[in-house]
Amino acid sequence: MDEIWIDLAWLKFQSSSLFCFDTLIVGFLGSIAASPRYQHWHASLVKPLWAPSNWVFAPIWTILFILMGLALYLAWRQGLGRRDVRFAVLIFGVQLVLNLLWSIVFFSFHAILSAFIVILWIAILANIIAFYVYIKTSWNSTCTLHSLGYLYLT
Repeated sequence: MDEIWIDLAWLKFQSSSLFCFDTLIVGFLGSIAASPRYQHWHASLVKPLWAPSNWVFAPIWTILFILMGLALYLAWRQGLGRRDVRFAVLIFGVQLVLNLLWSIVFFSFHAILSAFIVILWIAILANIIAFYVYIKTSWNSTCTLHSLGYLYLT
C-alpha cells in the first residue's frame, strides 16, 4: 500500500514539475528580452520609491513562475473535460503569452506606453484568474494571488 502511495505522489510531483518547467521556460524567454544589454536603460528610468531593487526581480519572478505552474497544474488536474477548467487554462495561457510579450515590448523595444497597455491586459486577466480560481480551491488561489500582488507592486 505504501508503494502505491509513493508511486502516486511521485507521479503528481513529476506532473506538477512539468507544468512549472513550462512556465519557467516562458519566464526564461522573457528574461532574454531583459538581458544585461538593456539593464542600463532600465536603470536610467525614473521609478517610484517603492519599486523593488533590480536584483530582486530574478528570484521573485522565478518563484512566481513556479507558483503559476503549480496553479496551472492544479487547474489541469481537475480535468480538461470540464468547460470551466478549459476556460481557466485558456485565460491562463493568454496571460502567460502577454507576460512574455510585455518583457519584449518593454525591454527590447523600450515602448513604455505599449508595455503599459499590455500590463493592463495582464492585470485584467490576472484578476479574472485569481477570482475564478478562488472559488475553486484555496491552494490554487494562493498560488495565483502572490502573482497578482507582485504585479500591482511593480
